Amino acid sequence: MSSSVSQNKLVYEALEPLDGPSARIRFSGHLQGREVIWQARLRTLEDVWRERRGGEPADTPMILRQYIDIAPDGDPTAWPLEVALAVPAIDAPTVFKTIIMIHNYKRLAPGRHEYGPGHRFPAD
Repeated sequence: MSSSVSQNKLVYEALEPLDGPSARIRFSGHLQGREVIWQARLRTLEDVWRERRGGEPADTPMILRQYIDIAPDGDPTAWPLEVALAVPAIDAPTVFKTIIMIHNYKRLAPGRHEYGPGHRFPAD
């Protein structure tokens, strides 16, 4: 499944359906002064929690923060990017807000960038 969507000159290609706990999208941008195509996986923090707890009991507490994770080296035609967000689902408005955030991030560089307050899982 692949579909292109645009809004206010922002264009992305949905590689998976939206409105779930994660989605894969592709969009263009810049990284350290060069043009790249982001091969992005957007995830809810709950999705990250479910993956990380593995075989642990569901009530095992964990604190997670939102993050942007950029591979240390990527192919400019498909640079890996993972973004985890404190949202209930990855929908179209969330995708557009994320693209804007990535476009506006002044010193974006490879590595993991955590931000915002910690979120407790499971939720109280």
